[in-house]
Amino acid sequence: MEALNYGVFRLGQIWFVVGDDGAKRGFTDRVNAVEAAHAMAGVHRSLGMPVQVIMQDELGLMTTVSVA
Repeated sequence: MEALNYGVFRLGQIWFVVGDDGAKRGFTDRVNAVEAAHAMAGVHRSLGMPVQVIMQDELGLMTTVSVA
């Protein structure tokens, strides 16, 4: 089964969470965006689906985190 992907990234002053499942949410800070991405990933993970979260840090670097 292919992993479902969520991305956390900043555009301007807004941090976004976007998912392969069509989820799109915007936040004023990165902490809340990361928490939301992990919560959304947790729902799919609880159903036995593999999930990845791709996160941009404050400097713009991207990191992929597999959520087991």
